[in-house]
Amino acid sequence: MGVREEAVRLLRKGHSPTQIAKSRGVTLSTIMGYLRQKVGEGVVRWSDIALSFDEKTRHTIEGLIAELGTTNWYDIWKAAQAEGTPIDRDDVQAYLEARRPEFALGSMYEIIRDIEVTLHERIKRILVSAYAQGDWWREGVPENVRVKCQKRRETDPGEPADHPYSYTDLLDLKDILVSKQNWSSVFCPCLPAQVTSNKRELEKRLSELSPIRNSVMHPVRGQVPDDRDFLFAQELRDYLQLHSWPSVDDP
Repeated sequence: MGVREEAVRLLRKGHSPTQIAKSRGVTLSTIMGYLRQKVGEGVVRWSDIALSFDEKTRHTIEGLIAELGTTNWYDIWKAAQAEGTPIDRDDVQAYLEARRPEFALGSMYEIIRDIEVTLHERIKRILVSAYAQGDWWREGVPENVRVKCQKRRETDPGEPADHPYSYTDLLDLKDILVSKQNWSSVFCPCLPAQVTSNKRELEKRLSELSPIRNSVMHPVRGQVPDDRDFLFAQELRDYLQLHSWPSVDDP
């Protein structure tokens, strides 16, 4: 295993870049160089690097960013020292690089896109299969969702998509999942048990993802995902177990 791959392995085991550098007897800049390369290759995300730091370190730094209104590493490091919660200066610098707004927004976009696109695809395929003898769109999609999607299609300033289902958003997908006509008879029999065991929990989690999604899709509002947002999104992805949802070819 190469040194770069070893750095990724240790990162995934919960070791921060600073800890990896110390264990390998190299500088932090060397390890960050390895990890930057792996981010560029799509092997890891910047959010993975940020979340490798322990919760206390993350929360201390995030709290000082909010309090001081700056992301200058030296100011944050000195403030932590003054408050009696000292943090390794290397940790401060590495964490601040990993959570830079452009990196945070990009990483969160990838996670949310993965969740939303996969949900969109798998829900449609399940509906097409369940309503194979009828009209999956009219029979499987609640009327309020169909109306919204049709309106979005009609008012699309560009070239409209072929089917109104293309205009569903995250909350529409939630409504399709938990609708009376689908939940018990269509989705419960074929989805992972931890998803179907608590309908309210599923609704709650998908609803909580929506404002995070909106902040990422509208970056001009100035909201940047923090470590709690990343933990929530990653835990939701694991909870949904989308890889185990039925995936069959459309007829």
